[in-house]
Amino acid sequence: MADLSYGMSPSHFGHLDYYGNSAAGMSIRDQLNFLNSNMGVLRGVNVPGGGGVYDLMMKDLRDEDARNKTLAAQKEQADKEIAALAELKTKPVPVYNTQSMAIGNNQNAGGVRSNTAPTSRNKASSKGTYSLNRSNLSLPLGSLIGLGIR
Repeated sequence: MADLSYGMSPSHFGHLDYYGNSAAGMSIRDQLNFLNSNMGVLRGVNVPGGGGVYDLMMKDLRDEDARNKTLAAQKEQADKEIAALAELKTKPVPVYNTQSMAIGNNQNAGGVRSNTAPTSRNKASSKGTYSLNRSNLSLPLGSLIGLGIR
């Protein structure tokens, strides 16, 4: 039941009664339910359609309902996003070792090495120019003589 003592008349409901009851914690919906059951406490412009407190309360209730609907939609969206983030947290994060991903014949790239000859003294590449490959040749001198090369 709404308290009518906030306004100028203890027997009629007005703006001060609306604000006082709201400040005391009574919802707009409850105040309107009280007024709909007790239309005799309204008079003058405060009756429905008169542009007074009743119409103001109806507008405020529509605004409150729209606000609550928007907040519910935003909460639903936030709950979906939180669930998606929680799912992402359970998935393993790929770790990339950029040092082992170097491509090419770069001897400084960790994890990537070009082919080397098993007999190479300095582990130089077995690929490349003749001059580079010549240093990899490790045949005994006697084997050349046996081939008839003099």
